[in-house]
Amino acid sequence: MRKFNSSIPFRRWGALLPSPLPLRPRFASTYQQAIAATSPRTTWTRDEISEIYSQPLMELASAAGTVHRRFHKPAAVQLCTLMNIKTGGCTEDCSYCAQSSRYKTGLEATKLSTVQSVLDAAKIAKENGSNRFCMGAAWREMKGRKRGLQNIIEMIKGVRALGMEACVTLGSK
Repeated sequence: MRKFNSSIPFRRWGALLPSPLPLRPRFASTYQQAIAATSPRTTWTRDEISEIYSQPLMELASAAGTVHRRFHKPAAVQLCTLMNIKTGGCTEDCSYCAQSSRYKTGLEATKLSTVQSVLDAAKIAKENGSNRFCMGAAWREMKGRKRGLQNIIEMIKGVRALGMEACVTLGSK
């Protein structure tokens, strides 16, 4: 007979039934503690991750939805804008990426965008409702690109100063 986790809400005939009180942490499994969490945790051990990973897929999917709704508005969508801050010419041979120099896309490789042009684009993105601005550059690595890295740091600071989240992808190494 299958045991069900009693620390998460469950549905019966379409109605959401209230959860019983959470189990005391010293008696609850890692999985049960994760589902009952009231704040993020960053101290996971390999064994704890393995225990959660070993749960049945549909149980994990259901629990993920429950935990997600606990911390996020269910209907909220984060609008992100992605800007290519350096196009083409990457020497990395990633077969899935059109930025690789192995492909003949007809695009000319460009140098790194200026800090001001990126911040202007971020302002427009914010005006259009984005709250996250992502920047991507076609490089294999940042080694030997000290000035470029300094400019990217300024781009990130400028995006954050606009009250937006910033993310970057700068190559594989």
